[in-house]
Amino acid sequence: MAVVGVSFVSLLNAAASHCRLPLVSYLWELDGHGTLLAGVELILPPEDPASGQAHPSNNLARKFFWVAATDPLIVSHEMVAQQVVRFMQAKYRFAVHDYNFHMLLSYRKIASSAVDAALTAASCLARLQSRYGALDLPCEGVLGQCKSLWFSFLREEHFFYSTQQP
Repeated sequence: MAVVGVSFVSLLNAAASHCRLPLVSYLWELDGHGTLLAGVELILPPEDPASGQAHPSNNLARKFFWVAATDPLIVSHEMVAQQVVRFMQAKYRFAVHDYNFHMLLSYRKIASSAVDAALTAASCLARLQSRYGALDLPCEGVLGQCKSLWFSFLREEHFFYSTQQP
């Protein structure tokens, strides 16, 4: 099984586009002690203090985020991008959903429902058999219905992006 990691840089770029930020810049800098720093610069549109909404103005605010660079260097920007995404989630009130986790929960619910349905059906059949004796019931129709429901579930789109607060 292959493991695929999440790129916080890609996530940051997508979130910045969604939030209509004018600039996201990835930086390298040496601090006063000679330590290499990886950084992200955001240019944020000014907000109207009364409404909290961005308004058109030339007074753009700059926000910087920094981490000490690590080896391999590409990981450094991933680390700082994760900080920036958290900041943006708090500021712009959006949630990042783990699609794999939500899909896993959906499959778990379906499996649980299928087990419940099977146990209920088995219980009903057992009661019918105890009352009326052996039953010769065709189950192809029931299985066909279950199969069509399953495939219609799989065709649905279960990935979503939420702008609600997490």
